[in-house]
Amino acid sequence: MKIDVIKEMDNKLLHRKELDIVVSDVESTPSKKDILSLVAAKMGASENAIVLGSIYQEYGKKEAKVYVKVYESEELKKTIEPKPKVKKETTEENKTEGEKK
Repeated sequence: MKIDVIKEMDNKLLHRKELDIVVSDVESTPSKKDILSLVAAKMGASENAIVLGSIYQEYGKKEAKVYVKVYESEELKKTIEPKPKVKKETTEENKTEGEKK
């Protein structure tokens, strides 16, 4: 796989670089782990300080377009990026209580 940076924007307010890249020479859509390692090597950043926005590959093409945010440090990433949502587990008790009310 080969990475080409199409657009690089330096967002000084949020202490990150926003990249539009093209990953070429791929047979199928590349995994998040592969892209993280390639971007970390190219940008000289830690994998923990990188956030993947989107991966898009058109049918039949051997390249994928990727949006990536590279933070200056992992701590900045934790303070700025929203935390992942936790799925609420509903139990049978909660369902039956809702029906009784």
